[in-house]
Amino acid sequence: MGTNLLVLVSASAAAMVLVSVGYQPLHDYAEYKAERAPYLPIAGLKPEFEPLLIEPLADRPRIRHPGETEVGYSYAEYHPGDGSVTLTYDDTYYNAHGMHLGYREPSGQVHNQTYHPGQTFAYACQELDGFNRVGMFQYRGAGSFHGATTLKLVHFDLLVPDTVPCDFPGYLVNTVDIYDAGWFDGSYDLEPYGGPPENATEHEIRYVLPVRHMVKELPFTVDAIQPKHLPVGPPGYRIDLNPDGSITVEYTADGVKLVRTYEPGQSFVTSCLNEGDTTMLGVHYHRGVEEVYGKDGTSLVLGWFKGYTKSPVPCTYPDYVTDLVDVVDAGMLDRHYYMKFYDWSIEPFGGPP
Repeated sequence: MGTNLLVLVSASAAAMVLVSVGYQPLHDYAEYKAERAPYLPIAGLKPEFEPLLIEPLADRPRIRHPGETEVGYSYAEYHPGDGSVTLTYDDTYYNAHGMHLGYREPSGQVHNQTYHPGQTFAYACQELDGFNRVGMFQYRGAGSFHGATTLKLVHFDLLVPDTVPCDFPGYLVNTVDIYDAGWFDGSYDLEPYGGPPENATEHEIRYVLPVRHMVKELPFTVDAIQPKHLPVGPPGYRIDLNPDGSITVEYTADGVKLVRTYEPGQSFVTSCLNEGDTTMLGVHYHRGVEEVYGKDGTSLVLGWFKGYTKSPVPCTYPDYVTDLVDVVDAGMLDRHYYMKFYDWSIEPFGGPP
């Protein structure tokens, strides 16, 4: 067989291979790899903070202001057939995906992404000076809380090179399964909610446990308030600092005044509102008195966040004030999130509404 004939046969065979595998799929795969390449540096990085398993309701009503959602999406649709979930990300609102990571201008886009159990993905991205911060989730399928279906999401943050793009929806599409979170279980406590403990009372099941396992919403606020600006407080209560470092909170609702004192490290519920099958709560926690960079002398440091329960609880005043002290473990927040100070020292108090 002559050389020319061999060349023709080889070329023909190569063409047949390209036809059999499909040129377009090969081209699409190359484009897929190229689009994911800038996000590869996130693989293998150690989380900035300890990963945390959160379990939001699967059928949480559509959130009107995604910038205040606790998990970065505005809507979730769970698919029981294969255990997947489709998340809707709405980038219409200002700070729609800044979350606790920071603020950014919205693009006005809406993006849907489907995830299967075991997959990891970015849900938020913030550009910083010299590096970027990426909020990540690992989806672990569905769970249950007192009969309600929940989504098991392991949250963690990564500090990444500033070459990793924060473009929406690029970071949603191109970060799926780049990070291997398989080693988390051997290093962190990520056990899902297993139901009420043995011998739990009806009060604990209907009241205490839903509050203890509330879904905390982002962003968290940490206020450093100097004594000269005290007392402070939104309508309904005021906060005063005592010489021993404790704080006294005066509540007024329905014409009834209630005064309570809290020590450093304690959490307390300051607002309660029933909303359908959930209850919206506002929680303060007394972080102590300390010197804060940029302020003269010592400051009273107060944390605040809100969230919702996965089953409704009574909002009877003053019961939610007196019965829910230290039910929420606020001390764990420093292990899982970047707790940034905000300057709310100028009256009127600029913290939570």
